[in-house]
Amino acid sequence: DMQHVPSEMERRYRSYITGRGDAGVSLFRCLGEKGGRSSAWAAHVLSRIYLVRGRMGLARSFLDLSIRFFERGSADGVPLGLEINRALILWSEGESDDAERLLRAVLRRALDGEQTFVASKAASNLSMMLARTGRPAEAASFNGLASTCYRAMGYTEGIVRTDLNGALIEGAAGRPAEAVDRIARILSRGADEHTERERAAGALLLAEMFLITDDIERAGEALRLASSFRRALRIFRPVRLRMLCLAGSYRLRRGERARAERLARTAERMRVTLGLHGLDYRAPERKQQLYGLSGRPCLSRESAACAALGGRGDRFLTSDRGTLRLLEEIRRAAPLPVPVLVRGETGVGKELVSRLIHEWSGRSNAPFLTVNAAALTRELFESTLFGHVKGAFTGAVAGRSGLLAAAGRGTVFLDEIAELDTALQAKLLRFLDDGEYLPVGSDGARQSGARVIAATNRNLEELVETGSFRRDLFYRLSVLTFTLPPLRARPGDISPLLDLFLRKAERRSGIGPLDVSEEARALLAAYDWPGNVRELEGEILRAAVKAESGLIRVAHLSARLLGCLPDGRVSPAVGLDGRIAEFERGEIEEALRAAEGNRSRAARILGIKRTTLLYRMKRHGIDNGSGPSRID
Repeated sequence: DMQHVPSEMERRYRSYITGRGDAGVSLFRCLGEKGGRSSAWAAHVLSRIYLVRGRMGLARSFLDLSIRFFERGSADGVPLGLEINRALILWSEGESDDAERLLRAVLRRALDGEQTFVASKAASNLSMMLARTGRPAEAASFNGLASTCYRAMGYTEGIVRTDLNGALIEGAAGRPAEAVDRIARILSRGADEHTERERAAGALLLAEMFLITDDIERAGEALRLASSFRRALRIFRPVRLRMLCLAGSYRLRRGERARAERLARTAERMRVTLGLHGLDYRAPERKQQLYGLSGRPCLSRESAACAALGGRGDRFLTSDRGTLRLLEEIRRAAPLPVPVLVRGETGVGKELVSRLIHEWSGRSNAPFLTVNAAALTRELFESTLFGHVKGAFTGAVAGRSGLLAAAGRGTVFLDEIAELDTALQAKLLRFLDDGEYLPVGSDGARQSGARVIAATNRNLEELVETGSFRRDLFYRLSVLTFTLPPLRARPGDISPLLDLFLRKAERRSGIGPLDVSEEARALLAAYDWPGNVRELEGEILRAAVKAESGLIRVAHLSARLLGCLPDGRVSPAVGLDGRIAEFERGEIEEALRAAEGNRSRAARILGIKRTTLLYRMKRHGIDNGSGPSRID
């Protein structure tokens, strides 16, 4: 019962489990007091330390010693909380039935004696055991009790543990998508040094859910996230054992049998050394089909006034005022017969804007031809752009006109212009100056009225200073320069783009209608999208294939989107108030589901008044009309 440990011992214990000190020396010194109360508490803390480290033999020895000291020197007898430690030791040693019976007895005694903290711990651990042994409904009732008590006490670690239990229960009930939703909410909260073990366990549970649904790629991402919690893996050996077991399952699913067997041998040696004979953290066998991933639809969605610009199916969708001003500037400049340089990060839409320039320039009836300077060798790029004559080089059995000739008075889009060889830069500059170019192997110059639009994601000014990009070509290209903002700078565009890509996925795949859950939308809005619009579109197309019911949930998204950075930070796109509101809304909806729509019962679960619940439901736009929520 760590709640009643003397403050100095509690401080040393907390320092130990956060990796900042070794509590052993002072605790062993206390044991020399020949059975006094300090010795009893010291033995108890040492038992706890060896329990979290997974050394079950030592944990049992110090627990027995603590009990003897308490029986000998305390008028109050043995603290009830020590029996919880005994139950956990029994569970770890494979005595699950005895552990369950003991926890039930402790829970009854704690409730009778109004020992709320002990009752909460007993209920929480009992919930975990029941979920792990395939009894999710019973586990949920005990977890609800523990959660209510922990929240009333404001005990952060306990709240996180019951939230993890909730995810474990969802998985045990055959609802891995809901489990992933819960874990995502846990991992996206602010980090706390006292909850690193729980966050590591959450990442491993995430990997387990992905292995259950045979989503091997995201299982690997979750395992990599778990491995970033180095302190937890170093101190808490059962967590490390679980990591090894799940990593072995992951490697086996990838067909890497030799690596899987090495991990299995390492895990077994650790299991035997620690005495953790009752814990089996291997992932369940592969399912032939995914569990049903259907869920409730979005409760509300903000609409945005977006500008869809362009024709022939080419659209640049935005509601961002700055981007709209930029596009209007581009529209006005498009007819000018000069080169254009489009700058911006990868995936931001440079080619799409270049196509719009082509359309707005009055050249839309002529070809728009593209070539990537980074994708071709120098010789092949020169031949592709300028053409070549027969016999110009080995293999040139016939002449080729090249893109400048084929474009006529259209547009040639030169992507990744920064990668262009310096010798070819000079030839391109000549064409930009007077419209003349030489096909490879030809002695006679040719003319083209094609317009050049170049694009890059690199800093050309720096390349000019280092000599890898010609200064005169830079000045010639940059007469009209437009820099497209990244998607993270215009977060309001994510929602309309999301809907655009949903409709696009419906048309391409025949799947539909498609929608996105609130939790998934929140994660999509919070992510900073280093790959910009292209990454967002790819994410939606992949998720659409996975969403068998048509509703894209968190479980269908890549693990990198889960807001689960090792230190618990999320993208600045979602502020503190937004995260608090998101969490509160999720808790209310979860309580309403647990109460089957009965608002009075949901209010009791949340520990608030019914009127307060109604007010917050209204504030978050949670349905207060017909249906289950109108019960009572």
